[in-house]
Amino acid sequence: MYDSYELSQQIIAHGVDNLDAAVKAYEEQMLQRSRKRVSQALTSLQVMFSPGAPETMIEAMMGGGDEEHGHVHHEMQSMA
Repeated sequence: MYDSYELSQQIIAHGVDNLDAAVKAYEEQMLQRSRKRVSQALTSLQVMFSPGAPETMIEAMMGGGDEEHGHVHHEMQSMA
């Protein structure tokens, strides 16, 4: 639904007669969002399948853990 909203906003901004520009602007925004989510997903996968899992996953979700995985808590919180 959010993508539909974003695309509609670009169509409003660029006009119905300029759909190519609207879609291009929408895709640029979508790619930025997608990159962030892919990075978060990869970080989560690394923690889930790291040595010591599932304990490392639980520690990361609770905000603890070692320095290597400590940053995951923040990323997991932002994914919710």
